[in-house]
Amino acid sequence: VAIHRGNDPFNYAPASTLESLINLQGYPTGMLNRKTEWTYPETSNIAQAVNLTSGINPRVGLAMNTTLSGNTATVNVNVKFGQNFSNLKLVVYALQDNLVYNQTNSTSYYGGVNPIVNFDFDDVLRSFLTLSILGDGISGSTNLNDTYTRSFTYTIPSNYVVANMHYVAFVIDANGNALNARNAGNNVTQ
Repeated sequence: VAIHRGNDPFNYAPASTLESLINLQGYPTGMLNRKTEWTYPETSNIAQAVNLTSGINPRVGLAMNTTLSGNTATVNVNVKFGQNFSNLKLVVYALQDNLVYNQTNSTSYYGGVNPIVNFDFDDVLRSFLTLSILGDGISGSTNLNDTYTRSFTYTIPSNYVVANMHYVAFVIDANGNALNARNAGNNVTQ
């Protein structure tokens, strides 16, 4: 998820709540699992991201079904539990791809050119669909073989390109660790 802040046409002011949670010191910053700063240069530290995916299978299934009617998206999220859990949260975001704008560049990437003209931004956070950007508590029983279902409706603003929208859902534990994540475009059945 790419969160833009500051003097940028994709600025997402509600991100301040998430910034406070993770004690974000500034942009750009690559974060893994919303808690760990990805060591620069990120492309040389892929193992740092891969290592977060190793370990015991968290045993949480996640699927999304999305439908689009005009500029109204319905996102149905299904979570199935493969063991007993407590204190889980569900987070659902609406993202947009193919947003073009100049990108400030303070690195040697792209030949060190600054700015990078007409940079193509993907996975840009446009809205959170849960009540909080930090997620909502999963209610009801979260024991072995239980299923949690939740439906969200999102009215896509008229100045967004509907075809470039997609949705990400993730389940996090009480420590804020992501147990599973899923991405779905428009009119997808998983």
